[in-house]
Amino acid sequence: MFVYSICSAQTTKPVKTFPVVEKAVFDTINNYRVKNGLKKVIWCDKAYQAAYHHSYYLSDMKKIPKILHEETVDVENFEELVYFDDRLRKYISHGGSPYGVENIVTCDFDDWWFQRKDLNPIQNASKWIFLGWKESPGHNDGMLDKRVTHGAIAIVRELDGSYCRVVMVFYKY
Repeated sequence: MFVYSICSAQTTKPVKTFPVVEKAVFDTINNYRVKNGLKKVIWCDKAYQAAYHHSYYLSDMKKIPKILHEETVDVENFEELVYFDDRLRKYISHGGSPYGVENIVTCDFDDWWFQRKDLNPIQNASKWIFLGWKESPGHNDGMLDKRVTHGAIAIVRELDGSYCRVVMVFYKY
């Protein structure tokens, strides 16, 4: 069964991505939204690029940053913070400032891939990610934000690492 791919395009190191799990989490969130009287979010490749870029950025870090929604970039030998709104604007440009929400989780691959023996690995992973966000009030609010219309989820794992970085980007088009 194909559950991940090796991706090295436009990156400095090869990583694994998990398109089947990304789609399963996305579908689970959409079902959850419908059960709560909201419209489904439409998958958007631009949102995926934003989510993938940040997942990759987080997977490349030697330590987990204090605030996961920021990135630091080297600007003439000093670090500058790049916030979620700025990253969203880079990928989603339709005039004005897009409104968006971002959920992030860092998890040990073995914990969520093989957690329950009665579920297959894709079900384990998608359930683990979804329930983690559902049980956190701020993350749950992001999944159930009635203003968002488009989005995507990206999961990145270093080939030599055990941690996955999962990023959800939803925005209002």
